[in-house]
Amino acid sequence: MTESMDRRDFSRATTAAAAAAGLSSLGPRALATAATANTTLPTRELGKTGQRVSMLGLGGEHALSKPENDAQAEEIVQRALDLGITYVDTAQLYFPSEKYVGQGLKGRRDKVFLTTKIDPRDPEEAKPLIERSMKLLDTSQVDNLNIHKVRNLEDVERITKKGGLLDLVQKMKDEGVTRHLGITGHYTPEALIEMMGRGDFSFVLLPVNPTDGHHLPFLAARKEARKRGMGVIAMKVSARGRFFKECGVQRMDDLLTYALSQDVDVAIVGVENVAQLEDNVRIAKNFTPMSPEDQLRLETEMKPHTSIGNFYKPGGAGWLD
Repeated sequence: MTESMDRRDFSRATTAAAAAAGLSSLGPRALATAATANTTLPTRELGKTGQRVSMLGLGGEHALSKPENDAQAEEIVQRALDLGITYVDTAQLYFPSEKYVGQGLKGRRDKVFLTTKIDPRDPEEAKPLIERSMKLLDTSQVDNLNIHKVRNLEDVERITKKGGLLDLVQKMKDEGVTRHLGITGHYTPEALIEMMGRGDFSFVLLPVNPTDGHHLPFLAARKEARKRGMGVIAMKVSARGRFFKECGVQRMDDLLTYALSQDVDVAIVGVENVAQLEDNVRIAKNFTPMSPEDQLRLETEMKPHTSIGNFYKPGGAGWLD
C-alpha cells in the first residue's frame, strides 16, 4: 500500500449506472497467474524477454526517496526481496533512491530485475547522470534503462533527434550498460504510442487505475505495446496515494487487484514503511482476477474521482506543465 492510510472496508457500489462505464476485460497475465495464488508471490513473464518476475514490484519513491532515510529504506528493499519481490524500479530523479536501492541490494543484485530512469533530454547532461546512477546502484549493468516521462509529441521529437537522448541510451545498451531500453509516461498516450515506433524498446511503464478510462485513457498505449511484443508495467495504481488522502478511499486490495487483473506484467508500488510493503505482498499472494463485472463496478464507483485519479495528465487535479 502506498502512502499512510487506513485499512477499512471499501464500499462497493452496485448502481445501474455501472452499465454506462464500459466493460473491462481480464488481462491474459491475470488469468495466467491466478493458479499460483495463496502459495507464493506470483510471477509473470516479462514481455518477450523469457524472464519471469514477481507481478508486484517495488517502486523507488516515497520512503526510498526521502533524504537521510538510509536505515528504513535499506530495510524496505531487503524485506521486499525476502518476501519474493524480484522487480525493483527507481530513477535518477528520485535521488537518493538509487543510493538506497544499491545499499539494499548488496550481495543480492542477481536476485532482481533492476530498472532505473533518465530524465534530461540533453545527452551531455544525461550521460554523467547515467554514470552516477550506475555508481549509486553499485552495479555494472542494469536490466532496463527507461527514458523517463515522455510527455507529448514535441518531447518525442527532442528525444529522437539525431545525436539526442535516444542515440545516447542506445549506445549505452550497445556497450552493455543496460540489457534493455524502455519508456515511461503518464501525460498523453499519443506520445508513448509515437515513441514506440521510434526505437527498439522492450518495456513501457504507464498508469493503470480504475479512473484511467475516464480521461485520456492509456488503454490504446497498452494495446500498442503488446502488438510490438513489449512488456507492460503498471504505475499510479492508487494515484500516488491521492485516492486515499483526498478521495476517502480506504482499501488498497481493490486497487491493486484491479491493476493486476489488466494485461500487465508487473505493478510497481512505492511504500512508506515495511507494514505497507507486507500488506501489498499479502494482496498479491492472494490474487484472484477481478471479474469484468466487478471491474466495471469499481470504475463506475471511482468515476467521481477522475480528476484526482488522473492528476498527472493534462486537465487533472494538480497538473502542472
